[in-house]
Amino acid sequence: MLIEPNLEKKQILVRAQGRPGLPALYKPVVFDSESSLWECLKDFGITKLREFGNPVEQIDEVDHAKLERWGFTRHPVSRTKREAKIFFAEAVDTNLRPLLTSAGFKPNSSKLIYVRSLKCSRQSLSFDFRNMQNYDPGIVDLDVNVHVKSLDDIAKKFFQKNDATLSKEWSSFRWHLAGTNPVFECPLEFYDRESLDRPCQAIQANFRLVLLPILESLSSPENLIQTFDRHILAARDKRITISEKRQLMRLLILAYIKFDGIKEAISALAEYADFTSEVERVVLQERLHTLAVERC
Repeated sequence: MLIEPNLEKKQILVRAQGRPGLPALYKPVVFDSESSLWECLKDFGITKLREFGNPVEQIDEVDHAKLERWGFTRHPVSRTKREAKIFFAEAVDTNLRPLLTSAGFKPNSSKLIYVRSLKCSRQSLSFDFRNMQNYDPGIVDLDVNVHVKSLDDIAKKFFQKNDATLSKEWSSFRWHLAGTNPVFECPLEFYDRESLDRPCQAIQANFRLVLLPILESLSSPENLIQTFDRHILAARDKRITISEKRQLMRLLILAYIKFDGIKEAISALAEYADFTSEVERVVLQERLHTLAVERC
């Protein structure tokens, strides 16, 4: 059994390491004062907390009578993947559906995949969770997939015949928001249905600030060029990986080519150097110079 005291909130969270598939979390108990919290901890044999690191104490045996006496109760909801998915879908539907539908996204039958089809692009959001061990919280996963359809033809022309199969990859952007982005990393403290609302509400708050502006930028080549500085560069602070930066740079280059902005594309490569590797930057510059000559 793991006991996690939080002195600031005056609460204690208990996790029982039982059989897989059973609920692990007891609903947190909030105390009137710090002294009453310490009284509870001492009853479990804990007289002091660790000076450094996570203040979590492990108790070898689960004393159900003692837990019940202090008010620790477990909700009878199964933590199996199948059961949890149903409750998670309901939480997403309750907390996120109004915001997503107002932005033009429509849910599928699972309520965990939302799609927005625009004139120039198709955008999808897929919600899931992982790390459903019986003593660890889960992590909310959000997969973002954008396909800027109007850039497909440009991508095919920009490639040589032997690598034309990569053109679809070039006109797409995929962003996985979870452990790489602490904004979207939220414990699934699944002791009851309401406990799933918190991570969804965290996503809701940051969807408006972080994700939606990027999706708006990727809605068309024109928007991408006009808002790259304002919206995409802001993502530098959101731990976008070099692979994801590379995808964004490719889309920007294709957008410039679509509107005969080859000089602007070359300038962007130099200005946003951290969005490409040195090797790729040299290759892209060569291709852009070749394309400029061909169009003269």
